[in-house]
Amino acid sequence: MTLPRRRLWIPMIALAGVASLGRAASARESDTAGPGERDLTACKEIALRASMLMDANDTEGLVALFTPDLEFVRPATYPAVAIRGRPALRDAIVARGPDFVSRHLFTNSLADPLSDGTVRVRSYFTHFSGQRSPGGEPIPMDHALRSLGEYDDTLVRTLEGWRISRRVARFVFGGL
Repeated sequence: MTLPRRRLWIPMIALAGVASLGRAASARESDTAGPGERDLTACKEIALRASMLMDANDTEGLVALFTPDLEFVRPATYPAVAIRGRPALRDAIVARGPDFVSRHLFTNSLADPLSDGTVRVRSYFTHFSGQRSPGGEPIPMDHALRSLGEYDDTLVRTLEGWRISRRVARFVFGGL
């Protein structure tokens, strides 16, 4: 019985060695082939974080996720008007006012490398927004803007890490 078991183990050990060589070669190739899985995951997180920071009214945190020469097309002005540059983005967020409340539910995110230093992230969002009530009570659903849309983000590798250079947001269903 010992002999047949050894005969089975030898090919399995050989296959495991070949598989590990393939993984090592694949890892070496991915180092030079452009954005890897870790980069794609980081880019999806940055796209998500942009929505979270916008909802938190963290203007400086949001602005820092974008490149200085950013282009941001908001869904309400799609496709005609774009915000360009960090100062304009900062002004647009501040202009919403302290009583403005928004929540973006960010889903179905896919990241695709476009080149060595560029990644495209496409996502869906469900958006709720309204004006905070004086007592801080929940905004009634019939007073909230509800919409469904999609983001098309282009991220570039910078000295500070991955940053959004272009975000195009558009409503697919809106104004409910």
